[in-house]
Amino acid sequence: MIARHELTAWGQCPVDGAPDRYEITVRSSRVVMVEDILAAADGLLSKPIYQEAFTDQLASKLGAGVTTVCIHSGVKTTCDS
Repeated sequence: MIARHELTAWGQCPVDGAPDRYEITVRSSRVVMVEDILAAADGLLSKPIYQEAFTDQLASKLGAGVTTVCIHSGVKTTCDS
C-alpha cells in the first residue's frame, strides 16, 4: 500500500520575499497523520526557506517521500526527496 497525500501550502522566498505556492505530495507505505503533515509544513514555512531545503526537511520530519512543485519568477521547479 502506498498512500499519497496532496496539499497546497504557502511560503516565502528567502531571496526576494515573494510568496511561494507549493503543491506538495507526501508518499508513504505507512500511516502518516494528516495533522502531522500540516504541522510539519506550517512549521517549516513559518520563515523563508529554499524549496530544496523545505522538501528535504519535510521528508525527514515525516519519514516519507515528498515531492514539491513551485513556480517562482516564471520558472517551475519540482523537487523530490
